[in-house]
Amino acid sequence: MIIMKRRFALLLAVIMAFSFMACASSFKPGEKLHLKPNKNISADQTVLDMSFTPPEDYVSVKRSIDRRSDGTITEKVMTYTFADGSELAFSSAKDVEEGQLEQVRDYISADKIENREIAGKSFMVFEYDELYAMCQEGTNAYGVQFVFPESEGEASEEPKTSELFDKSLEGLSFTDNTETAENAEGIDGISYTMDENLNVVSTFDVQEESKGGDLVSKSYTWRYGEGESIDFRFSICVVKNTTVDEQLDKDKTYSQATVGDITYTVRKDSDDKIFEYYTQQGSDVYIIRNLGDDSNWFTTRSEESYTAFENLINSVSFG
Repeated sequence: MIIMKRRFALLLAVIMAFSFMACASSFKPGEKLHLKPNKNISADQTVLDMSFTPPEDYVSVKRSIDRRSDGTITEKVMTYTFADGSELAFSSAKDVEEGQLEQVRDYISADKIENREIAGKSFMVFEYDELYAMCQEGTNAYGVQFVFPESEGEASEEPKTSELFDKSLEGLSFTDNTETAENAEGIDGISYTMDENLNVVSTFDVQEESKGGDLVSKSYTWRYGEGESIDFRFSICVVKNTTVDEQLDKDKTYSQATVGDITYTVRKDSDDKIFEYYTQQGSDVYIIRNLGDDSNWFTTRSEESYTAFENLINSVSFG
């Protein structure tokens, strides 16, 4: 599950991979996109067939959606961030391998897991650096996660608790209706063209807004390959009201590059090939990445991905 991807080391193979193959959209390769994202994510209270009661005092909310190439949403996550840095996330996933979540019991002792009936379903509730409630019925899986503020995330012998987490579980309900609100396709302010010869296996899009409904960031990731095999991934992201310097990793090395009339701050690999582009456009920063293939413990990027990525960069325009 997407919400399980932070610091969940021992359970990585069990929980993280609910649907790396998920998500494709009605985007057509070769089509130019220059669309405005929708707003009012704060009004969304469903992740597929699970409904929840949103928290009250959050700073921003993020909606993440995985979709297969046939248009099926296989996972949706709503993540709320608070002023102290803590996070609360609700997730629902489809087409999960039967019994996958039960493997949690292979890593966490039985006395650390509470089996709790919530809205007519059986959840495993436990702490593993963070707080988790997870349920699987057949190939459907559901989760709630609470991430503590950094100052509270240190290792401790004492079990950590959260009233917000417990209250969020009380607000869960389920329905047979899987119709759910989605993000708008595309990213405002940028136009680009994808190679129509690339096969889109799935897409992953994330939209974050402030509690007041102002766009904070919007990203779109395409996964390319055949069948269930992902060869490489590209992403485009806009971060509002920031600067390139604020978005760079201070531990990484960057240089400058110009493509057409666009100046970028770029990051290169050991072969001197660019895989990250950053550009300031007004008060916003656009980030374009070749994410390669991360199916192993490290990321690899093929020659095919670099060729296709260069074609993408050459097609980009702003305004």
